[in-house]
Amino acid sequence: MEEAIRVNLGQLLGRHLALNSGYRISQASLLRELPGIPTSVYAQARGYSEVLMHQLHTGLHWNHPSGFHFEAYSRWIRQQNRADDSALQGDDFWQFDLSAGWRFWRRHADLAAGVLNLADQDYRLNPLALHRELPRERTFFVSMRLSF
Repeated sequence: MEEAIRVNLGQLLGRHLALNSGYRISQASLLRELPGIPTSVYAQARGYSEVLMHQLHTGLHWNHPSGFHFEAYSRWIRQQNRADDSALQGDDFWQFDLSAGWRFWRRHADLAAGVLNLADQDYRLNPLALHRELPRERTFFVSMRLSF
C-alpha cells in the first residue's frame, strides 16, 4: 500500500523565464506472508517492510521567441527504510540535469541536447516505493520531437 502527498508550484519570472518547484512525500508498506509455512521452519515466511520517501525538485526554464530554450533541473531524494527486514540501506542524493534546444516549424519540431545526472551520482533505492527510474551515471542525450 502506498500513500502520497504532492505539492507543485510554478511562477513566471518575466516574459521568457519560469521557475517551478515541487515536493512529494510518500509512505509504502508491504506485508509478506507464505501461508502454511510457520516462521519456526522458515524465518522469512512472514515479513514487513515500510519505506518513507521524500522528493524535492526545482526547475528553471528559459524560452526565447526565436525557439531557443534552456532548462536546468535539480532533484533531491531521501528514502528511509523504517521497517525493513531485507537489510537494505536508505539513500539520500541529489541529481542535476541541463538541456538546451530549439523549437522550429511553428513549434511542431523540437531538437534538444543535454546531460542527465550531471554530478554522476549513483543511488540505491528500495523498489517498494514507486519512483521514476533515474540515470545511475552521467548520461548525455539528443532528442528530436515532432508534433502533428
